[in-house]
Amino acid sequence: MTIMSVLSFAGGIGLFLLGMRLMTDGLKLAAGNALRDILAHWTATPLRGIVAGVLITTAVQSSSAVIFATLGFVNAGLLTLNQAIGVILGSSLGSTSTSWLVALVGFKLELRLLALPAVALGTALRLSGGRRAAFGDALTGFGVFFIGIDVLKGSCDASSLKLPLEQFETAGIAEVLLFTLIGIVLTALMQSSGASLALTLTAVAGGLIPVSLGAAVVIGANVGTTSTSIIAMIDATADARRAALGYVLFKLGLALVSLLALTPLLWVVEQIGGWLGLSDSPAVLLAIFHSLINLLGVISMRPLIEPLARFLQGRFRTQDEDESRPRHLDRNVADTPAMALDAIKLELARIDAIVQRAALGALSDAAEERERSIRDQQIVRTLLEAVNEFVMQLQRRELTEKIVHELPVVLAICRHYSGVIDNARLYRQLQPQLEPIADEPLRRQVREFREEARRLLSEPEVLARIEAGEAAQILEAWDDSYRACKAKLLRAGSVGRLTIPQMVARLDEATAIRRLVQQAIRAAAQAVLLDQAAADTTSKAAELVDLEADQDVAATS
Repeated sequence: MTIMSVLSFAGGIGLFLLGMRLMTDGLKLAAGNALRDILAHWTATPLRGIVAGVLITTAVQSSSAVIFATLGFVNAGLLTLNQAIGVILGSSLGSTSTSWLVALVGFKLELRLLALPAVALGTALRLSGGRRAAFGDALTGFGVFFIGIDVLKGSCDASSLKLPLEQFETAGIAEVLLFTLIGIVLTALMQSSGASLALTLTAVAGGLIPVSLGAAVVIGANVGTTSTSIIAMIDATADARRAALGYVLFKLGLALVSLLALTPLLWVVEQIGGWLGLSDSPAVLLAIFHSLINLLGVISMRPLIEPLARFLQGRFRTQDEDESRPRHLDRNVADTPAMALDAIKLELARIDAIVQRAALGALSDAAEERERSIRDQQIVRTLLEAVNEFVMQLQRRELTEKIVHELPVVLAICRHYSGVIDNARLYRQLQPQLEPIADEPLRRQVREFREEARRLLSEPEVLARIEAGEAAQILEAWDDSYRACKAKLLRAGSVGRLTIPQMVARLDEATAIRRLVQQAIRAAAQAVLLDQAAADTTSKAAELVDLEADQDVAATS
């Protein structure tokens, strides 16, 4: 092997990688938002996700690009874990199109007759601008891609290289493992399974290595392509990390099975090649092998998508996800209604603490607390859904009169917690609309109203008064504070100390704070009621419902 041969080999790889990049980027630009639309709307089921993965990967000729896009959609919450796994499986099958492109075109045609006109036409389209420029890049990449293949063909001719390859004419266990490792390293270094596959196909077609060892490199390339997913896991959300881990596990499992079944798989490949009349083409046989193992992998994984997703849900768990899982509710408890009610009370106590934290965080000036509040709001919504679902399960069973009276109180508490969260979100949404208040007395009035809200939400004395049956008095005093703040804001707007739009925005802010606190106090009062003896439940519930009706009427004033 001469220095010129080495340089020619390296140049061929460089041209191939450049062509792949131009082709992939051009096709992505030419497609515009179509690929995003396919990922967002055509992946409702795992099977449709697999089909979408195949189509997109075939279109852009890059499984890495599809994996990155899929994980990005998972990060943004636009794809579920089940959907993402389907797309990832499909991208594995779609990546085999590169092997067929190289095997059927790269070794069957006079490449320069195809490649050079493609480069010329692509460059002309590139210069024309507009969307045609993207097609031009793709076409230029197509031409450069095949020029690279042509250079590699000349560099990987065993007869001209005169390499001592006799030791690789038979594929023992050691040789298979060595070439599998070579496939992993090549793909990880070049960050392109297509490049390593093209190189392998060229080496097999040139007689450098037998098909059996080329198959080992293909298996390694399948594993090496997971380096993209591993890189994408950095700073990704928990679900995106789970999807990436699922891809890695799929590829590792597929590689292990393929290595163990390498001999029978190669026999099947030879039979298929014979049926197609292509058994005399080592490159085509290798393309068949690549497609076969990925097709078998997708078929075998299709029924396992949901079990795999459930397994992955237990990995990379965040504190927020752990908090959003009910700790006291399960089907076994629901089978014993008396125990179920105790479990609900324990779960509501947990939710109450998170609701309080979410409300106080929303009213805080600290950015960290406000961010925490947003996460807490989502946790509360998830937990409330779980409680409501649990109550529905409980209602299908035979219940005692005591439980029948208490379940409506549980649902009322859930409704009030939901009201707290809704108004906390509304309060934060109003903040960008608010301008600083120049008038000092008015600014102090608004600040004191908000601080009173925080005091009512956090001070133990307030809860003690609620437990003593003073919820109505607390709500009445709170309404007095709201009316005083509202009057000051209306006065400021009428005399020009606030613009009318700012007055309206500040009134909306005060209303959100008022209702947030009202809902929190009512939830606390209902929770106290839930702890009362069964004999008092009905009368106390009626008493509190009357109180809420009065307050709802007052809320319109």
